[in-house]
Amino acid sequence: MGKLWHLGRARAVRSARVLPFLAVETGASLISLAWLFVLIIMALATVPGWLALPWGVGVLRRHADVARRRVGRFSGRAIDSAYVPLTGNWFARAQVAFQDRATYRDLLWLVVHGLPGFVIGLVGVVLPLSALSDIIVPAYWWVLPADEPAAPVFEVTSWPLAFATMVFGIALMAVAILVLPALAAMRVWWTSRMLQPNQQALLTRRVSELTESRASALEAHGSELRRIERDLHDGTQNKLVGVVMHLGIVERSLGRSPDQVRPVLLKAQEAAETALAELRDVVRNIYPPVLDERGLGGALAAAVARCPVDTTLTTEGLRRAPIAVESAAYFVVSEALTNIAKHSRAMRAWVTVATVDDRAGDRVVIEVHDDGVGGATDDGGTGLPGIRRRVEAFEGVFEMTSPDGGPTTLHVEIPCG
Repeated sequence: MGKLWHLGRARAVRSARVLPFLAVETGASLISLAWLFVLIIMALATVPGWLALPWGVGVLRRHADVARRRVGRFSGRAIDSAYVPLTGNWFARAQVAFQDRATYRDLLWLVVHGLPGFVIGLVGVVLPLSALSDIIVPAYWWVLPADEPAAPVFEVTSWPLAFATMVFGIALMAVAILVLPALAAMRVWWTSRMLQPNQQALLTRRVSELTESRASALEAHGSELRRIERDLHDGTQNKLVGVVMHLGIVERSLGRSPDQVRPVLLKAQEAAETALAELRDVVRNIYPPVLDERGLGGALAAAVARCPVDTTLTTEGLRRAPIAVESAAYFVVSEALTNIAKHSRAMRAWVTVATVDDRAGDRVVIEVHDDGVGGATDDGGTGLPGIRRRVEAFEGVFEMTSPDGGPTTLHVEIPCG
C-alpha cells in the first residue's frame, strides 16, 4: 500500500510539472495555427505575398527555434538548429528559403503543432481543471441559488449528488495524472523528430562555421601583419633612418669639424635606443614575453598596472592555457583597457578572468566592466572589431552591452581546445 502511495504521489508531482509546459505549448500551438494561415495567405496572394515569403520563412525559423529551446529545457535534451542563413537580396533569400530542406521540415512541424497539437494541448489543460472543478463542488454547491445549481457534470441539488460529482472528479484527476505525462512526452517526441536537423544539415552548418572561423582568423592575421608593418614603418624605420643620417654627418665631420662629432654621436645613440625600445614594443605585442615569465595572470596584472583608469583585476580560478589562447586573452584585456582609457571617461574598471570547465569544454572567460558613459560599438573607431575578429578566430563568444549613459560590459569566451 505504501509503495502504491509513493508511486501515485510521484506521478502527481510529475503531472503538476507537466501542466505548465502543456499550457505554454497550447498557447504556442495557437501561434503556430495563426502563422500557418498567414503563410497560406501569403502563398495565395500572388506578387505581394510572394515578396513577403522570405520574411515569413524567417519568422517561422525564429518560432521553431523558440520551440526547440522550450522543449529542450523541459526534456533536458537540446535540439540543434541548422539553417542556411537568409542573407543577400530578395532573390538570394528566396532561393535559400525554397531550397533549404529545413523550410519544409518546419512547415510540416507547423501543421502538426498547430492543428492536432492544439487539440492535444487543450485536452491536457482542460482535463485536470475540469477534475479540480468537480472535486470542489461540495464546498460551494449549497450556497448557490436553487434556480442556479452547480452543474459541472450534472445539476447538483443534494449532498449525495455533490459527493458523486466529487468522486467523478477524483477519478478524472487520476486519469489526468496518468495521461498528462504521456501527452507531454508525445509533444516532446514529435518536436524533437521534426525539428532535429539531419546529419547533412549539421555537417553543412559545421562547414559554414569553420569557413567563417577561417575567414576571421585570416582577417585577424592580416590585421596583425598590417599593424606590425605600420609600427615598423612609422616608428622604428624612421628612427633607424635618423641613426644613418647622424652617422653620415659624423663621417663628414671627422675631417672638417672633429669638435662637432660628439653631439651628433649622442643624437645617433639616442635615436638608436629609441628605435630599439619601439622594436621591443612591437615584439612584445606579437607575443608578450611576460606571458612566458609570469603566466597570463601576471601579464594581466602588469597590463592593469599600466592602465590610467583605476582597475580591479580578479583571476581566481585561472589556469594555464595554450600559448595562442593566453596571447589572445592578453590582447583582449589590453585592447579593452586601452578603449576604456581613451573613450569611456570611466572612473573605475573591473576585469575578471577565469578558466571554466563544463560540458562545453575548457575555456578562458573574460569580463571587462567599466562605469563610463557607454555607447560603445564595434563598427569601427575603436579596437573592438579587432577583439571580435580575434575571438571569432577561436570560434569563441563575443558579447557586449553598452547602453548610452553606461555602464559597459564586455564578455568574451575563448575555447582552450
